Amino acid sequence: MRLKNSFNIHRCGQANLIVIIFTIIMFTGIILLFLSFLQERESRDYMNLYAHNLLLSILRSDTGYLDEGCKLVSDVIACSFSLKPWKCGNVIPCETLARQKVTKYLQEYGNLKKNYRYLFIVEPDKRIISYGMKKMTLKIGDESLENEKIEKIVANEKIQKIEHGSQKLLNVKIILAKK
Repeated sequence: MRLKNSFNIHRCGQANLIVIIFTIIMFTGIILLFLSFLQERESRDYMNLYAHNLLLSILRSDTGYLDEGCKLVSDVIACSFSLKPWKCGNVIPCETLARQKVTKYLQEYGNLKKNYRYLFIVEPDKRIISYGMKKMTLKIGDESLENEKIEKIVANEKIQKIEHGSQKLLNVKIILAKK
């Protein structure tokens, strides 16, 4: 009789131990699942913040020129859309300088995130027709990003300048995607 009771107690203890181990494994799996979702969300938010800060940093960077329309990269970009040709420091055309500076800063800042591709786009705002402004689009970087159907991070800004009584409103965006 005693052997039978000890066998039941031993069997009951094993069953309890298996249930406890199974419960621990289940909770560990659930916690790891939630942590993976949290990490993915934080990474996406971080890259979105990075894209917006990168765009603002490029636009607010100094060009090294003292001319009124050439101090910042945003000034040079706005100047490059002008129908009246302007040269910064009476040497370099605005559009050429804009391309050089944006390319330089994309490479400089882009080295922080080497596993990303970048595309910088500037175009006139279609809602405001500005006289004395070129109808063009300035694209710098990996132009294939614009039409690819992949996950992208996009940051947008506007450049607003008033020159000779006419308003210029330019849409600026940077697109980032993983390589």
